[in-house]
Amino acid sequence: MSELFRSALEKRRQELINKLIAFDIYKVQHKHLYELTLTQLENAYKSVIARSHAKHVTEANSDHARHAPEA
Repeated sequence: MSELFRSALEKRRQELINKLIAFDIYKVQHKHLYELTLTQLENAYKSVIARSHAKHVTEANSDHARHAPEA
């Protein structure tokens, strides 16, 4: 594997680790983030984003229902 490719992979791993830490996630399936593969980190991040999005959509719908005029 070329050094450039290896460096890019490690940079992406570190970016994902930092993003997960920003969500207060330090372990996934009882493993520290630095122990995970790039694929595992990608999947964990996608899962967090999906849950975060679902939470915001639910909250937005709830806010909309509270402020909707009654028929």
